[in-house]
Amino acid sequence: SAAFAEGLAPGDAVRVRVGLHGRLTRGDALALELPDRRVTFPDTVAPALEALLGGGTHVVGDLPGLPAADQVVLVRRLLREGVLVPAARP
Repeated sequence: SAAFAEGLAPGDAVRVRVGLHGRLTRGDALALELPDRRVTFPDTVAPALEALLGGGTHVVGDLPGLPAADQVVLVRRLLREGVLVPAARP
């Protein structure tokens, strides 16, 4: 996953890690609450993050609400956090 994250580009596909237990919350910040940590994000990524966490396979560059370059940054972070894993293109 580390090499995949480093080379991530629009067109690459990802999915949520099997067995991930987390929930998206909105309070003072948009946050993904995981069993062992809380990962915060700017509100602008909410549509893309909700899509990713909703299940299925997603192609970087096709996520809602963000330009492709910002999608790469978001997905790379989620890969490094262990939230997402590489997937075959749908």
